Amino acid sequence: MLRRCFPPKIPSRPPRPLIGPQPSRPSSENAAEKPKAPGRPAGMPSEFTGYDGSAISVEELPFDVMRRTKNFTTLHLLDRDVSKAFASLIIDKIPKEQTFIAEMNPGIGLMTQQLLDSGVSVVHGYDKFTEFMQWLHPLSKRYPGRLHLRPFNLATIAKTDFLDGKINSRNMDKMFEGIRPRDWRGPPAIAVIGAVPNVNFFYSFQWSLVNQYLSDYGRAVLFVAVSPSTSLALTDDPNTKHFHKPKNIFLRTFFDFRKLGTLPRNAFYPWVPEKTWRKRFAEYYKGDSEIMDVVKIEARADFFTEDFTRSDAIIFYYFLSIHMKTRNTRIIPVLEKWIPGCGPRLIREDYDIYSTFDELNSEQLLQLFKTFKSWPEYETSPFINFVETIIQSKGTEE
Repeated sequence: MLRRCFPPKIPSRPPRPLIGPQPSRPSSENAAEKPKAPGRPAGMPSEFTGYDGSAISVEELPFDVMRRTKNFTTLHLLDRDVSKAFASLIIDKIPKEQTFIAEMNPGIGLMTQQLLDSGVSVVHGYDKFTEFMQWLHPLSKRYPGRLHLRPFNLATIAKTDFLDGKINSRNMDKMFEGIRPRDWRGPPAIAVIGAVPNVNFFYSFQWSLVNQYLSDYGRAVLFVAVSPSTSLALTDDPNTKHFHKPKNIFLRTFFDFRKLGTLPRNAFYPWVPEKTWRKRFAEYYKGDSEIMDVVKIEARADFFTEDFTRSDAIIFYYFLSIHMKTRNTRIIPVLEKWIPGCGPRLIREDYDIYSTFDELNSEQLLQLFKTFKSWPEYETSPFINFVETIIQSKGTEE
């Protein structure tokens, strides 16, 4: 049985050898002074308004949050008015009873207060920056027993789960202490609220729900702010070739996606660089510095069935990865290699000799896999052995 399977990782490039003389390390006497941290970006406010109306100086906030960078694993909402607008889009849709509410990066507590005032019984706030505790601890006292603070970055769930397996740190148990297991077809066991830095979080979160830590608890729903390019990755459109890739297709078949509204990007920190840093496919990312899309993403209750198990979902992912490495891969010739003579069956399903994998949308690709899986030759086909060999070579099967 395929269990606890991590998505495939591209091997890193080996470091280049150092050529020529290398600079010597400075001695303690003439060591260069550390460069001073640069000032805040132009246009950034000098202070922010807290949940109680108090003024918060930008100097009190973490430097890694208050800067411009293209590399960030957290996003903090620091605008009080925008937090109210965010809450107005999602409050009435959040399951408030018996669902574990996880807030990503509460920061100075603006969204946290909105959630608590709306009737959410308990909020679990995840923030790795201790600097924010000076506002979050008083907020927890204002709402006794209703705000549980945890010093973790929810966006790096894959790394945390991986390290647990390597060094038995049990941080995933600490991170999700209190979550109650639920049947997959029942209400969501966990609701995630906040801002997501990039689409990689969804890849990690999905695998945790499919066959890693969170798979023991049930479904999840997310009410999050994401970049417009992330929305494109989650939108099922085979004509947008840049985003019509195996990881995104796997997401689209697993989650229902709905856009609820937009918010200004400059309310979320850190800011992205002023100059365009993406050269290729820049047209897909030009809106990322201007707005954030507020979306609802919910794991489908009917994704797993008696005929489509968690193991089948893992094999489906590899079905996509193997057959969509290159564009315009024809369906019938490729599947004929796995199961000779299957071409006429596919023609009866309205495919022709010129049909390709990448012209199908995500749902059509899932149905194609289910058709392929339904054939009696499937279990003994070379395809199954090939996938199992890939998984074993990655050391991902228990």
